[in-house]
Amino acid sequence: MTNGQIVIVKKGKEKGLFMVVMSVDLRYVYLADGKTCTIERPKKKNIKHIQITNCKASLEPECGRALNNADIRNQIKKITKP
Repeated sequence: MTNGQIVIVKKGKEKGLFMVVMSVDLRYVYLADGKTCTIERPKKKNIKHIQITNCKASLEPECGRALNNADIRNQIKKITKP
């Protein structure tokens, strides 16, 4: 699992939501969705409580600006909308 990986939460109050992996520890991942779990305060989740997808979000914003929550929301929207 790498940074930028899009996952589905299997347990907890975020169950069923798509989120982006911001960082990985030994047992935990830190997830952001750009709404309730922002880049500044990512959600700490046990690796066992997420399902990995084959999709990856680009964590490199355009025009050399800093990554923001709207970028995360747009990446998730591209994946979930046909």
